[in-house]
Amino acid sequence: MEKKQFIVIDGLARSGTTLLHSLLNSQELFTSYRGVFVEPLSIKKIFDLKHYRYSWVEKNLNSEDIYPSMISFKKPYSLNKYFFDQSHFKNETIKIMEIRNQYQSFRLDQWEEILNIDILEFTDIDKIYYEILNRTNNKILCLRWNNCIHYLNSWINRENHKWICVVRNPEDRAISYLKSHNVSINKSLNLSTLFAKKIEKILKNRNVLILYYEDLILNPKKTLSHISNFLNVNNLDNTEKIFNSDGLEYRNETSDLVDKGMDRKKGVKFEGLIQPKTYSKNFSFSKELQGFEIYKRYYL
Repeated sequence: MEKKQFIVIDGLARSGTTLLHSLLNSQELFTSYRGVFVEPLSIKKIFDLKHYRYSWVEKNLNSEDIYPSMISFKKPYSLNKYFFDQSHFKNETIKIMEIRNQYQSFRLDQWEEILNIDILEFTDIDKIYYEILNRTNNKILCLRWNNCIHYLNSWINRENHKWICVVRNPEDRAISYLKSHNVSINKSLNLSTLFAKKIEKILKNRNVLILYYEDLILNPKKTLSHISNFLNVNNLDNTEKIFNSDGLEYRNETSDLVDKGMDRKKGVKFEGLIQPKTYSKNFSFSKELQGFEIYKRYYL
């Protein structure tokens, strides 16, 4: 198979992963999807009662790190292992693609054709990803999967697979998350802690790149240059004409729209990257988070 690259964009909600996904989707040689191809969410245990009480975000961040040797693709499945639910992968991928109109270059029947293979090992999933790039004549496929870092080791274990984590000031992110999703400040602190613990273990992995939301906003071309070096591709520089994976122009989904009584999900016209919002806060996460490497820049 021709050498291609496959990238996951990951981060906690309200960290700028959607913006980065759209920026990369708008560069030459890239195809990017938001939330489809639910590969990590299709890795299941036959019975896992302890996670039933968690939201899917908490479930993923509380999950043990999943390695390829822990996953079974063929029946009978072992009770002590995870198994890949092929039906879930295909059905949820089509479902999310329809909801978000992310067909890109293909019709629905063509997507069903691409997804219509028996998945008996990881290389079979990769056949789908290769086929997408072959049909679009692109070199790099990006998948934006928020809160799926527990799956990182299964992803980067495969050839030409890399992972980009986006980090934002955890207190600004918490306020944005509260306004946009009504998630409490304390819960956001817990999620930031769980996320940081996962990141600490993979900071030196050469197939992982840590980016900061504030750098992306303040100096997007420099951030894209870091990504160029990470992927060993020609310099990326398009920061003006940005398109989502539904083919429509990117719209700013800032949580500040909630303050104006507007629908955040519809967003507002994108008029360029502006100074990142910093909120006035009467709380501090420093005691819990200052010891983590990824948050040091915020708590010096």
